[in-house]
Amino acid sequence: MKQNFVNSALVKRFSFLVKEIGIVSFWVLLGTLALFGFDAAGLLSGNFVGLVVDFPEVYQVWKDESAVFVDGRTATVFKRGHIPGAINIPVEEVAKRLSALPNDKDVQLIVYCGSASCPLSYHLLKQLQRYNYTNIQIFQRGIEGWLRFGYPLQTSSKP
Repeated sequence: MKQNFVNSALVKRFSFLVKEIGIVSFWVLLGTLALFGFDAAGLLSGNFVGLVVDFPEVYQVWKDESAVFVDGRTATVFKRGHIPGAINIPVEEVAKRLSALPNDKDVQLIVYCGSASCPLSYHLLKQLQRYNYTNIQIFQRGIEGWLRFGYPLQTSSKP
């Protein structure tokens, strides 16, 4: 009888442990998804290690004009303010706006959107990859990060 009680207690502890591990795993997964974003299928956006560019490198690349900056936000938002010299290609208009990009598929492109929590740059990267652009980086901080560092902003009446 004592053995059954011990086995029962072990089973309860093991069940409790499995349940707790499951709960912690769920929250870790949810946090990861929130941090790195969702793709069109609702999964992680993908492996972007090495594809992300940040300060001070992004500013130097912009100053050197060694990359084409591509803003994935809508034309209306783009007109209010964007990184000087950037091209506006809203995510939902990539197929229609490809002619705005250089024909060289190996040209360095830096895509961005509004902020670090904006998923548009990830979607834009994926779409440009489908059109065989090979040298794309994401500036995750977006225009919000750009402004926080006090860098210049351009406004325009045309996308």
